[in-house]
Amino acid sequence: KINYLYGEIRKSEAAHIMNILGIDEKSTVIDIGCGNARFLCALMKESGCKGIGVEPTYEYYVKAQARRKLKGLGDRLELKNTHYPCKLDSKYTHAIIHGCAWEKSNIMPVYRAIPKGVKVFHNSFAFNRENRNMDQTEFMVKTSYLRDLGTRFWYHKK
Repeated sequence: KINYLYGEIRKSEAAHIMNILGIDEKSTVIDIGCGNARFLCALMKESGCKGIGVEPTYEYYVKAQARRKLKGLGDRLELKNTHYPCKLDSKYTHAIIHGCAWEKSNIMPVYRAIPKGVKVFHNSFAFNRENRNMDQTEFMVKTSYLRDLGTRFWYHKK
């Protein structure tokens, strides 16, 4: 069972995260738990990258589809209404995991499904408990659920 605490990275953080992760027009970003895809669309517009949004909650998936159409990203944004890991039509270079409320049983299968060499940006404390010795860089990122303070995200290359 997954806790579907909803919140998202603020779209104003797109340029900051693009620079942290080295995202450019050659990149493909998977956003696991993309919600309504507001942040992913902003990141795609800012960087020129392709995107894959995976959202298990149907209500947010429908909103993501509408945003994809509104932003004219139909040919560059693949959306899935399912849990990850799932079958994808494209490969990706970067992964954003919104897993702050996930337990070990949720985050570890998702992480294991990410291919080696992918740059991973996540907010999972459960992942960090399981991987205490992993070399990661911590960043504070503004989110909809902690507007002023931001929340912790970590970055590493798998």
